[in-house]
Amino acid sequence: MEHMFHEAYAFNQDLRNWITNNVTNMNEMFRETSFNQNLGTWNLNSLTAATMMFFDSQMSCQNYDSTLYGWSLNPATPDNINISSAAPLKYSHPFAVNARNHLITNKGWTIMGDVFNGGCNSLLATSETFPENNMTIYPNPATDFIYVKNIKGSNSYKISDASGRIILQNILNEEKVDVSSLMKGNYILQIIAKDKTQNFKFIKK
Repeated sequence: MEHMFHEAYAFNQDLRNWITNNVTNMNEMFRETSFNQNLGTWNLNSLTAATMMFFDSQMSCQNYDSTLYGWSLNPATPDNINISSAAPLKYSHPFAVNARNHLITNKGWTIMGDVFNGGCNSLLATSETFPENNMTIYPNPATDFIYVKNIKGSNSYKISDASGRIILQNILNEEKVDVSSLMKGNYILQIIAKDKTQNFKFIKK
């Protein structure tokens, strides 16, 4: 499906029922289209390449949220997929933030170019799989600050580089971590709370 609808500027049809489990390549599939549909039902288990799949498409934050959410819930979703750049897409719903973090942290996905927009009116359906009180971080990639949602009590944090070396550590007094001093690259943010410790991969841009 590489370049399948690339520059089909007016294309916007419902493809939720497509059988995609044997597709290996979706590079630039919807690049420069008016495509704005939910693909969260797609089975991506054979996928190996999806670079710039949604670049310069018109997918709304609700459909992008639903797509990320659906893919994150499917155990067949493969590891190490790069969909960058996903500009100008926006993600908003807390479940979608969790889903995106899950794909990046647990599945090893690379997702860049999209941005968090808390003001977007996304009506993503809820599920017990990603409860509202799960700790989440945004935006990712980050420039100056990483915001941490759903933290409780006193917490601390550590930031490590790709080699495991601790670069920053401090008490988390506010719901944000200053990463402005970091060089561009890949890092792991560890949030240490009383009842649990969570790790989040993030990119400093």
